[in-house]
Amino acid sequence: MHPAISIIVFSTFSGVGFGIGFWLGILGNGNQSLAVVITGLLALVWASVGLISSVFHLRRPARAIRAFSQWRSSWLSREGILAILTLGCIFLYIVLRLFNIHGPGVLVLAWIISLLSLVTVYSTAMIYTQLKAVPAWNTVLTPLVFIGFSLLGGGIFYFSFLPEFLSRSFEFIILILLVGGWVIWILWSLRRDRIGMGASSVETATQLGKLGTVKPFEPPHMGPNYLTREMGYRLPKSKSTQLRGLAVALGLIIPILLYCIVFVYQDSGFANVSRILLFCFVFSGIFISRWLFFAESRHTTMLYYRNEH
Repeated sequence: MHPAISIIVFSTFSGVGFGIGFWLGILGNGNQSLAVVITGLLALVWASVGLISSVFHLRRPARAIRAFSQWRSSWLSREGILAILTLGCIFLYIVLRLFNIHGPGVLVLAWIISLLSLVTVYSTAMIYTQLKAVPAWNTVLTPLVFIGFSLLGGGIFYFSFLPEFLSRSFEFIILILLVGGWVIWILWSLRRDRIGMGASSVETATQLGKLGTVKPFEPPHMGPNYLTREMGYRLPKSKSTQLRGLAVALGLIIPILLYCIVFVYQDSGFANVSRILLFCFVFSGIFISRWLFFAESRHTTMLYYRNEH
């Protein structure tokens, strides 16, 4: 699939933004109001940047409002509605904490924010998971990848910039998310290599398999078109391998080394710089992995254009 930059920005930034929102709902009530307000605003900004980017991907952005009307059948519509609800709840929570308002109602609102953030990311993942015509996406691993990276991005944000929000035991949970998130992505990538086009083939696409092996005599079109540009994007194997290695190096290996440095040097200036670099590297790795999520996945429509499995 063609890796449109608007969709990469959307899924990466909104995922991290809602990840920050998820942890805000869990960690926010036990911390000072000003830090919570600033963190909530950052969650709004990150998530909003992603959502605005997705609008620019539409052929006619002015019609984006229509996407909200199909919530009964469309994961895209559900995601849009949930995103607006989540951002609204975060904004309300910010206002309450800005005026130093506490109480059971604020605590309940915080937990609602965490739940809505998680469900919103799940809905984003289901937009792709439901597409059986893209076998690489049609797996339970897809929502696990999206949720894992969202929780990781949000958790690393607190670890890097707001360590006072986290207890020492909670910082080990961040390490588990770091390793676990990338293990799930690696499993997703290995599955994609193994299944290719899944059970689909030229024979199944043309329904001529009962006659024997089928080879296209000519492609449906003599020149490039929308389908070949959007559905038939091809990434050379060598480049794919290099980018996968880069994603793992930036998102997992280097961050683990930086994580160890933080604990060795504790609260020194060197440790503080390492915390900031850790977030930058993890985010870069997630961004590359999301680009590969699209670039390495093939739509079965391409079976009509060339004999691939």
